[in-house]
Amino acid sequence: MRSTTVLCLVSALSLAPSVSARTPVPNRVVQRSRPTLLTAARPSKADVQEQSDMAVAGRLAGLALGSEVVQYANTAIGLFALRRLSGVQTMADVLELLIGAFGGLGWSAYPLYAALLVMLQVVPVFSALILIILAGALFGPLWGTVLVSVSLSCAALMCALITRAVCARTGYDLSRVSSKGAAVDAALAAGPVRTQLLLLLLLRLSPVLPFTFSNYLFGLTSLHGWVIFLGTLLGTLPSQMVYVSAGALGRQALQGCARAHRPPHGTMPPLQPF
Repeated sequence: MRSTTVLCLVSALSLAPSVSARTPVPNRVVQRSRPTLLTAARPSKADVQEQSDMAVAGRLAGLALGSEVVQYANTAIGLFALRRLSGVQTMADVLELLIGAFGGLGWSAYPLYAALLVMLQVVPVFSALILIILAGALFGPLWGTVLVSVSLSCAALMCALITRAVCARTGYDLSRVSSKGAAVDAALAAGPVRTQLLLLLLLRLSPVLPFTFSNYLFGLTSLHGWVIFLGTLLGTLPSQMVYVSAGALGRQALQGCARAHRPPHGTMPPLQPF
């Protein structure tokens, strides 16, 4: 009996957990892994400024495109209204009507035409393309090109002066539009004047910006007035010569059609049926 009791005690002691296993170790620290958060890198000041300049450039491009669309739309509406009011049927008839209106003015047609072209550039409600083509039909390819280029140069200078007058009152400058553009303008102002003239001449030769919109934009720069006038005069001569020559050829074509439909001398024109 005593041996059975001792055997039971030994087996119970072997199955029971030890004291060291039940009691936790006081100096042991359990380290838990913390989740790592991926934080986005803050953009630098240069990146923020570049994004701001790109946004301003996008708004300026949209404004320039919108102004051109409005001008061409108003021109189409004006030509349609002129056709309805005058009773003509084709664009050739509209051209003959305008030629007749200016042709009866004599020498006063030159300053009147120049004032009208300048007004269309300063107040860009209608497109001046029809009026430029009309110059070839009215004054010929040579004098028409000279008159158009001088008028456009005067209009460019007037638009730049208007912008500078408004900026002088409001305190607005090019740095509020683009900091990089202001830096480039400052570098050009510190350099020789021929560099400004060459840059403006290249801008006029390559139509990167719409003509009327760029006239007002040049007022924000430090370009001299005579640079704007002379650069526009020289830069617009090749393109305006093409448009004016097209108008002169158009008038010759209209005169040829009129002579072709005119009956020979001494013959009766055919009677029209009632």
